[in-house]
Amino acid sequence: MKFLYGVQNNYIDITNVVYEKCIINNKIHIPSNDLSRASIFGDPLIQVVKHIVLEDEYGKKIFSINDEINIPLDKEIKTKYDIIFLIISSKNKSCYQEMKRLTSIYMSKYSYNINFFFVEADPNIKSQMEIIGNNIFVKDKETYSPGIFIKTIKALKYINDNYNYDYLIRTNASSFFNIENMLNYLSNFPKEKYSIGFTLNIPKYGNFLHGTSIIITKDISHYLYQYYNNFDLKIADDVLISLILKSQNIILNILDETKIQFLINNIYDESLPKLSIDDNILYYRVKNDKNRDIDILYFNFLLQKIYNIVF
Repeated sequence: MKFLYGVQNNYIDITNVVYEKCIINNKIHIPSNDLSRASIFGDPLIQVVKHIVLEDEYGKKIFSINDEINIPLDKEIKTKYDIIFLIISSKNKSCYQEMKRLTSIYMSKYSYNINFFFVEADPNIKSQMEIIGNNIFVKDKETYSPGIFIKTIKALKYINDNYNYDYLIRTNASSFFNIENMLNYLSNFPKEKYSIGFTLNIPKYGNFLHGTSIIITKDISHYLYQYYNNFDLKIADDVLISLILKSQNIILNILDETKIQFLINNIYDESLPKLSIDDNILYYRVKNDKNRDIDILYFNFLLQKIYNIVF
């Protein structure tokens, strides 16, 4: 196992320095700021934003400048993520950019267990795909159908080619997750040939995993970009994803609705959502069509109540 520091195709090995200088209270602790890291490891690439790679024979794990690294020494150091979040976003909605910022804050606290990527379409990028930090930009126009599905499978192919993980959660920017609850919840389920999510039903296509919580294991994720040509791409993305999975005999397990809180078209009230220490909510569906500023109020409220983060 080794730690690398730099950018793709230009890394230095910092493994020895990590074990000499970065063990605090029985944890490997590496700060999130690029300048702070440079003060520990030196600066092999001046004026270039670098990242850290944890690498072994099983794979690699990449930590961006926003990820504070805390790895307990009494746990096995993993290169496999428990969860990778693939989060549908859009530059066309200003509220999504603030949601992305707030989501990055709380998800970055769990960089040992999870990784996350926002995926957006951008017809003006030079290459077919650009990766900037936790953002995946696909060269295309933003459309509901087939655009959301197309950018999902392109981003998923990139993730599968570069990362190892147990579960992928395909969701959207306006969903807020309790990471601790989700990690504990998924630990009880199989890590192969398994899918689960909040499930709806329409007569023409049957049951399907709602787009805010499509949860699948890595071993079946490739079906989505391997078999989609057999289907009508005008179908809504979450229905289409579910049809592909069902065509490969994957059972769509039902996520208990009591584990979701819907904050849809509400009047913002700080007494909502009512959170308690033993709260089992996995995620919050936040969508107020007439005033998306209310969504941001809810995001800030949840950030404070669940993660004790206040601005």
